[in-house]
Amino acid sequence: SIDYTRPRTAVSVGGSTGQERFQFSGQILDRDVADFGVSFSRRLRPNLTATVGANWYEREFVNLQGGDENLGARFQVTWQYNSQIAFNFGYRYEERDSDEDAFSYEENAIFVGVTYGRPRQSLFATPGAELAPLSTVPTSTVPTGTAPTTTVPQTRP
Repeated sequence: SIDYTRPRTAVSVGGSTGQERFQFSGQILDRDVADFGVSFSRRLRPNLTATVGANWYEREFVNLQGGDENLGARFQVTWQYNSQIAFNFGYRYEERDSDEDAFSYEENAIFVGVTYGRPRQSLFATPGAELAPLSTVPTSTVPTGTAPTTTVPQTRP
């Protein structure tokens, strides 16, 4: 990923490719995966931050026909009440286009959240400080005879 950080602004762009490995009842169900995401944050006041982001990922089965493509976008405002409490407000949109109609969907969500605890690494770290990767798609193996699991890219707020 590529990260740009200044005292009030942070931009992150990243992507990855890989393969998820599954085996179910002796059948190999590996999938090729790819993802891309971008995030922009701006500290509006000392305790108020706005973030906008978008992500895309695709999964295609290697040995079977089928896969899906996801597209998402979000807007979030974070109010840092004190050093341990933060309030999050936002909107998220996600659309999945799957080769199987039963797995296609479109979702609009409004969310409100509260975070309590010691602050994690600040999004507005000292210039040159390393930020966590924008997204991760780990490669996993499921033992024979178990149901496949889904690995979903994780994005940071």
